[in-house]
Amino acid sequence: MSYTKGKWYFKDGYVRESNMCAVICHVHGTEKGNSAVVYESRANAHLIASAPDLLEALKGLVEDDLYSSKYMDMALKAIAKAEAE
Repeated sequence: MSYTKGKWYFKDGYVRESNMCAVICHVHGTEKGNSAVVYESRANAHLIASAPDLLEALKGLVEDDLYSSKYMDMALKAIAKAEAE
């Protein structure tokens, strides 16, 4: 499986690739306002934008085998989910 490489960031309702060549997704509910829904939607958008960095970090941890088997299992499952395996 392939995904848009590069750093992702969130701005103005969109998660984009750092070179602005690609829109990863539009996150509804991030419009201006102070409601709990807006805050949660923005938090979700930032989590989506961090996905490539999180995947890279998890792969590094798995390669270095730094954590207990419980966390290693969690990391392997997260990597598989991210890579749709």
